[in-house]
Amino acid sequence: MTRHPRDPAAQHEAAATLGRMEADGLLPPGEAAQTLRVIVQTAQRNAPDVDAKGLQARLVWSARDARADRQRQRDNVHTAVRWATTTLIEQHALPELVLEAARRAAGDLMGEPELMAFLAREWDRLHGRKRR
Repeated sequence: MTRHPRDPAAQHEAAATLGRMEADGLLPPGEAAQTLRVIVQTAQRNAPDVDAKGLQARLVWSARDARADRQRQRDNVHTAVRWATTTLIEQHALPELVLEAARRAAGDLMGEPELMAFLAREWDRLHGRKRR
């Protein structure tokens, strides 16, 4: 996160949170851009002595960097779950064992519905089936 010493810290944290929420798919389309505009306006009011365009750019970068970091984390979790469960799925292990291994690998970065959908796709991929 790029932050100038005189930038308002609260708005940088808000921009970073917004980026993570966007990466997690928690916002409807267009909501992130709209919310970021409000964050930028608030930051500009809270720091009138800071260059407005530079502040705006740094807040956009904070959101973008946080979104990219979270997406990288999510990609890593998907890889970890895949590694933890592939052999179990291929060997038709009990679903409880597969789910337990997946939960351990996912930690708290993947909720239960997303984890179950991911495992279903992995099962289909490994067994050559397509869901309708």
